[in-house]
Amino acid sequence: MSRRTPDGGRRWRPLLLSALVFPGLGPLATGRRLRALAFAGSVMTLLLLLTQRVWVETQARLPDDPGELLDPAWPFRLADEIRRANESFFLWITVGLLLLWAGSIAEAWLAGPATVR
Repeated sequence: MSRRTPDGGRRWRPLLLSALVFPGLGPLATGRRLRALAFAGSVMTLLLLLTQRVWVETQARLPDDPGELLDPAWPFRLADEIRRANESFFLWITVGLLLLWAGSIAEAWLAGPATVR
């Protein structure tokens, strides 16, 4: 026998969309489009900032000798250099992403079952 919630499990769908797929999908599933846009837009902005920083740091550290690129350990050294040089930036981006993700999950849960289909 299957255990179903009185709302047919619709309360879990937005929560799982925000938690497992992408922040903002849960509020979108509950019909809160502006909040969904705020969460998704904020996450995308932080991810773009992260990507831009890594791109710029990588470009600045590219070796002059093309033969050095053939060293299999070079990408790992590069990643470690970039991480060490940008520790606080990566920390704050991570904190921001986690807070937005948690906020999106909480918003999806507190909004209740989907009102708009």
